[in-house]
Amino acid sequence: MAKPPLISPTIAAELVTSLPGFEAHQGYCQGAERFMKIARQQIEDIHATKEVVSRDRTQTPEARAMMIGQKADKLERHLFEQWTSKIDALEKAAAFIRSELARPLEARANTTQTNTEVRAYCKSLTIDEREKFLNEAMGDNDLTTLGAVLGSPPYLSGLSKEQQQFYTTKYNQLTNPQLQERLDLLETIQKRIQPVFNIVKDELWKTAGLNRDHLQALQDGSKAAKDAIIVKDFSESN
Repeated sequence: MAKPPLISPTIAAELVTSLPGFEAHQGYCQGAERFMKIARQQIEDIHATKEVVSRDRTQTPEARAMMIGQKADKLERHLFEQWTSKIDALEKAAAFIRSELARPLEARANTTQTNTEVRAYCKSLTIDEREKFLNEAMGDNDLTTLGAVLGSPPYLSGLSKEQQQFYTTKYNQLTNPQLQERLDLLETIQKRIQPVFNIVKDELWKTAGLNRDHLQALQDGSKAAKDAIIVKDFSESN
């Protein structure tokens, strides 16, 4: 019985399923979990193929190498499609969440006396004092103050557009922690599956014992040999 191949610990579905928040956001991550399983299965598959093909004594060593190389080529192409699809899906999902977290607040009763006073006070502060004021409001979960400042044009509170965007994102993270948790999870998964394709590709060709150029040369030679033994029709030749 063949010895099971040693597989890099960076290729395991558990690296996805064990992440904090996976159970809560499983619907967004199942594709990545399946990809990890496929990547692992492909390494096992190429080793099993080599074990079987190596026992075929009706083929030359070169022919056996070509057969294993052709399997490696097919597995690599399939994995690349899966990998690019999952990376793209994760990036699109993460980009959507980032846009949601950066979404401007709707005006929050801008004409009320309290909101007007809050904005006026914020505008009267120095830059450092204003930053401290808003950070303290964030720390205290003071949604009334934050809503008054961020739910209106930035100049009313002495903020630039960039500053308002920064604090709006922090506000949205504060008021929608599940969305931020999902974003953190997707970004971590992206980092974990990013290197997997190259790791598996290297393992496929290492197991095959050749590279793509060598495989192409063997295939070209095989085709030339097959063409050479075709019986030609010389009846019409001079």
